Amino acid sequence: MHDGARIIVTPSITNLPVRAAFGRMDIALALVQSAEFKSDNETVALALRNGDKMQVAPNLGAVELQTVFGRVSVTFNLVRKILVRPPAPATASCSTFPSMRPPPSWS
Repeated sequence: MHDGARIIVTPSITNLPVRAAFGRMDIALALVQSAEFKSDNETVALALRNGDKMQVAPNLGAVELQTVFGRVSVTFNLVRKILVRPPAPATASCSTFPSMRPPPSWS
């Protein structure tokens, strides 16, 4: 954020609506690696996971975000940079998969 705060969130959106030179589009957040908001608050530099880079304008107002301290609504003029991390893989527990239980210990 512009004030230097860093917040890890879960967004309520799955697509980022933007305007590019060739028209409007929705870009899936899963394809985005990072978004850096320029000082004019009108331009965003997107880096996509496949290596593509784009200059776009966000076409979105406030976004609802889930944080560890509850839900918040944030407008993009407060944001400096977004790093999109894919969800962590689900971890299997031994109770879910009995075959993963460690062998009994020998005495």
